[in-house]
Amino acid sequence: MKKISYLLFIIIFFVAGCNGGTSESTPEHSASIISISITPDQSKIAEGFTQQYSAMAVYSDGTTSPITSDITWVSSDPNIAIIDNNGLATVQVSNGTSYITAKYKGITSPPAILEAVSWIALESGAISAFYGVNSLAFNNSDNLFAAVTPLSGLAAVLEWDGNSWNAVGGNDSIPSFTIANSIVFDSKNNLYVGGGSAVWKWESDATNWLEVGNGDVPLAINIFSLAVDKNDTLYAGGTSTDPITSRAVGTVWRLLDNNLVVIGESTLSSASSEITSIKFSNDGILYAGGGTLQDVGAVWKLSNGVWNNIGLLVEAYSVNAIGFDSSNNLYAIGTTPNPPTAIVWIWDDGTKKWNIVGDTSIPFSFSGNSIAFDSNDNLYASGVGIASSGGNFGAVWQWGGTSWNVVCNSYIPYSHYAAPMVFDNNGALYVGGSSSMYDTSAGVWVAY
Repeated sequence: MKKISYLLFIIIFFVAGCNGGTSESTPEHSASIISISITPDQSKIAEGFTQQYSAMAVYSDGTTSPITSDITWVSSDPNIAIIDNNGLATVQVSNGTSYITAKYKGITSPPAILEAVSWIALESGAISAFYGVNSLAFNNSDNLFAAVTPLSGLAAVLEWDGNSWNAVGGNDSIPSFTIANSIVFDSKNNLYVGGGSAVWKWESDATNWLEVGNGDVPLAINIFSLAVDKNDTLYAGGTSTDPITSRAVGTVWRLLDNNLVVIGESTLSSASSEITSIKFSNDGILYAGGGTLQDVGAVWKLSNGVWNNIGLLVEAYSVNAIGFDSSNNLYAIGTTPNPPTAIVWIWDDGTKKWNIVGDTSIPFSFSGNSIAFDSNDNLYASGVGIASSGGNFGAVWQWGGTSWNVVCNSYIPYSHYAAPMVFDNNGALYVGGSSSMYDTSAGVWVAY
């Protein structure tokens, strides 16, 4: 019995000795910690948005390793930004600076600068020569592209290089192309842009723009939306001329053997006046949103080559955009006619009916143009807001679960409207629209 007790004492003493090193080293390193660094060391974050910080230990032998526990995170001004035990900072205001530090085993990191901002306008330059931004998209390399349309002349697709906007193709326009409404990338990084009665393609290794569909989109009046399925097949939605009645009807085309062919023609042409947005659900089913011939908002679902109207949205004369969250819930956004206000719906597949998100239109709004979801499935809506002064400004709202809140607690400064939205891999929200009250200058803004 004494022998066992003595052996147990030896084991406990040995274990305690292994864990009882200096406060400046970890079990993985015999060298001592000489400093701590945190990343990012400088960031601009908009009100209500978050920034994830990480810490790294630097050892006396020159090695480094990440620190994942036992860190005390500190924000120098919690009124500007708060930070939790996991290093996630949340910005509380739209203007100010806080300094973020990490403390570990008695060592404090140099401070990282967190600047609270509202909306940041990307450099104007080439983009200011155009009327407005109609579509935004990231390619497979996380580079941002914008489809822009001029007041007169030729349209273009511009790429943001981090400092300035540059026209794809090395010039300011796409040949014989006056309207750019939608851009999309396939898995091979080929770029498609649609607008007017044409679709153009810029291949990943291209030197020239190529007109898709042998230069012919049957009876097309305007292409509003593009989508690519899991097999990289291109689809286009918009309006065309009905060959019998000569009226404008909603239409969806599919690229087949380099020809754009109408799909589900009879069911849409007999009911739809326009198709403004097409999207694939998470399970690969194609949906189209727009308006009926009776000027009522509607969404159609393509099943076995036939378009089925899944339900009217009677509060609006048309659907401006549709989208899906990660749970495959279908949303739509539009504008009520009297008075004009933005409204967002969610489709209840169980009851087969549309429900208004929050049971109300978006407060202090004039129109609803687009919807988007961040990585946490938070819902955003863009459009035009009504300021207390009575003026109209571009705006983005977030659905907080009980109410709609203006992102950054402010409308987008020096803007006229906000339309396309897209998130990058770091959670930054990019919004495009017009930066002039007189519709003479395109603009792109970012909120981190």
